[in-house]
Amino acid sequence: MVVLGLVYNLSILVALSVLSGFIDAKFKRSEITGKIIQGLLFGMVAVIGMVFPYVYAAEVIFDGRSIIISLCALFLGPIPALISSVMAVACRIYLGGSGIIPGIILIITSFAIGLFFHSRYNKSHFANLSALKLYFFGILIHIALIIIVSIVPEKSFLKNFENIVLTILGIYPVVTLVAGKVLLDQLRNAQYLSET
Repeated sequence: MVVLGLVYNLSILVALSVLSGFIDAKFKRSEITGKIIQGLLFGMVAVIGMVFPYVYAAEVIFDGRSIIISLCALFLGPIPALISSVMAVACRIYLGGSGIIPGIILIITSFAIGLFFHSRYNKSHFANLSALKLYFFGILIHIALIIIVSIVPEKSFLKNFENIVLTILGIYPVVTLVAGKVLLDQLRNAQYLSET
């Protein structure tokens, strides 16, 4: 089920990708200052998404932290991803509620999967990372999300399970692909300019 409010909420992630490119032009992501600024940017967007999520039903909320943290880890590496993850964990603890543990596990899982893919593709300067691989990266992250959320399901989650799974697997990987493609194109353009 495609939820328009969720699409609006996740469109912030695409804007984040563009803003990240502008920051990278001034503060290179290969330098420590750039890494810290990028980590703070991704962390702020994760926190904003968590504070203002799309509420589907009681105790069933959607935000884009899994996309933000995983893409940050994939394209920017461990330092920015750690900064954004710590900010997201602190926010999740502050928000409280019954979803603290699954929420923190989701952040850690997104961080770990993103770093795994970073170690795999960073060596080749992301030359082997295609749009199809980015899409499957998004599916993998969000299958993990469904498994984690299913561990401690709320009654409203169980009641809406089919719609929630269809929404998560239908929209989230596509947003991961779109935002990731913007980041990937920016990275390739920067590499091309540095080589010429």
